[in-house]
Amino acid sequence: MPTLRDVARLAGVHLSIVSRVLNDDKKTSVKEETRQRVQEAAEALGYWPNALARGLKMKSVGSLALVIPDISNPVYAEIIRGAEQEARQSGHFLLLASTAGADPRTLEFMQALLEGRVDGVILANALLDDAVIDALEAGRYPYVLVNRRSQRARRYVVADDAAGALLAVNHLIERGHRRIGHLAGPPTADTALNRKLGYRHALEAAGIVFDRDLVVEGSYSTESGRIGVQQLVSLPHPPTAVFAANLRVAAGAMDAARRLGVRIPDDLSIVGMHDAELAELLSPGLTTVRLPLEGLGREAVRMLLRVTRGEPGPEQVVLTGAELVERESVRTIQETAHSAS
Repeated sequence: MPTLRDVARLAGVHLSIVSRVLNDDKKTSVKEETRQRVQEAAEALGYWPNALARGLKMKSVGSLALVIPDISNPVYAEIIRGAEQEARQSGHFLLLASTAGADPRTLEFMQALLEGRVDGVILANALLDDAVIDALEAGRYPYVLVNRRSQRARRYVVADDAAGALLAVNHLIERGHRRIGHLAGPPTADTALNRKLGYRHALEAAGIVFDRDLVVEGSYSTESGRIGVQQLVSLPHPPTAVFAANLRVAAGAMDAARRLGVRIPDDLSIVGMHDAELAELLSPGLTTVRLPLEGLGREAVRMLLRVTRGEPGPEQVVLTGAELVERESVRTIQETAHSAS
């Protein structure tokens, strides 16, 4: 059976253009020449949009898709668990794909949606400016973002990342730290921007001047944590504490600190975003902020099922309830130790 991608390839246009033409999207302006080329390619291949792709009501196929950026990241285990439990309770199967946002497999998974093999898709890998959302919006296909927001997306379920970061940095401030670094996530991710925002708000509320040298942007990886902490401890006036944007970044930072002879928490205190068994197994145990990740998965499935059924309901959900999990990676600094800073 020819696919939408085959039509796009033959017509020499983007997948989203094919979707708009074949779905007769009145809101999008497409040149008549392009429209005719797409229609001729579809006819030559014998491609006809199925009932779902035409936006008509049809019986559910009973499966939902969840696309995540990295299945090895322990953060996603809780989201997957919550989504799978909610899908099962509603009589649906949950199909899982692990891929990066720019990977061609993402579009292949979207193709499964277009061909009616899944009822809808949950995306945990969308970036702030993501062209995949354009194709979904143009075709009016059921989708929900989870643990992500995008400039292009209408529907999402996220945790209050800014509040979680505020909780983490306030804990360090309460323990006497005034020079606090931030190992930030990628600037293309909404989660990273909100965690940085919470970090800055905590400093400002405590009367601490924001220092750009204490913020190192990177990816959500252990290697990024290693590189970031090396940069911070090499400063002429290094921080006494660090807030890491996620668990893997924190683990990488702790590993690099150990290799550099920087003792945790004696020389450097660390708090990481997200909690998992790994945090407890690190030495010393890592103080973390626990976010309602399982709840994100559950709520994303509930929202997606409402969309597929045409039922009303909220399209932007922010889950609260961040919790500080104290372990041994933070020490208290006495007033005399930090008064000069």
